[in-house]
Amino acid sequence: MNGLEQMVNLKGGLYNLSAVLRRLILWYVFHFTSNQKYKHTDIPRTDLLYATSWQSTPRFPYIDFSHLPPLSTFLPSSSPNPILTFNNCLLHNLIQTGNGTLLPILQDAHELAHFLDVIPPQDTSYLNEASYPDRVYSIEHHTLELLAQNDIIMDDSPARIIAPLLHSLLLYTYTNLRLTPVGGQIRRTLVGRLRMSLEATELTVLNCSFAAELMWMLTLGGTAAMQGGEDRKWFREQLWWVLNRNSALEWNWEQMCRVLRGVLWLEREFLEGCQGFWIEALDLEWVADL
Repeated sequence: MNGLEQMVNLKGGLYNLSAVLRRLILWYVFHFTSNQKYKHTDIPRTDLLYATSWQSTPRFPYIDFSHLPPLSTFLPSSSPNPILTFNNCLLHNLIQTGNGTLLPILQDAHELAHFLDVIPPQDTSYLNEASYPDRVYSIEHHTLELLAQNDIIMDDSPARIIAPLLHSLLLYTYTNLRLTPVGGQIRRTLVGRLRMSLEATELTVLNCSFAAELMWMLTLGGTAAMQGGEDRKWFREQLWWVLNRNSALEWNWEQMCRVLRGVLWLEREFLEGCQGFWIEALDLEWVADL
């Protein structure tokens, strides 16, 4: 990354590069191999992937895309624009801790995942017209900056939702929003960080004010975790506990789905994986061994 940064500076900075080259440096995920074919890798080669892998702030300054039209401009005419309704306790905590900027980021992420579900499959024209990759870049960049400010568990118990929520949002970006393959290692890293962040909190306290958010984070982490791995087992056990504490073990999938998408929209293909993980959590065979 130091060498890349020096080369960019020799060219006079990011803004002296073409828009395409700028995007390649900031968040594109491919590199040349010895046989001169593009291939994805688990080794981070871009600013955002490097920052995400090492949990650091991005090296390069933020490229502002706030001038882009609302995403609703590019939705099919028959599709409603999804509005995210925030938990009052979450609103209060984000504002009180100086993290109010996370609110529009969550709304943008919600809209982007919904956008993927309503546009015609395999039709890249919608993605290009809406500058979809630029919008994902903005979410990831802002999330990394907020994580650098908030990755300490705060003494005030309700505020403990913030660090796990940010780790969840970063994992969400890589499982629901990014359209380029990034490999399994970075996903495992993000799943592990989310687990550690949740383990460092008091889940009983979080469940009192943020039951839906906790269900969402645990389902996200468990679905993204490797089949048969310790992380998946941990998320499964915690999800069962939260469902049990909220008298939700008897819910059907439609009820669970409404709760999950009410927190943050889950893209259709990933949501199918969520259903499989939810079924795992309800499996009485492993519960009987507790």
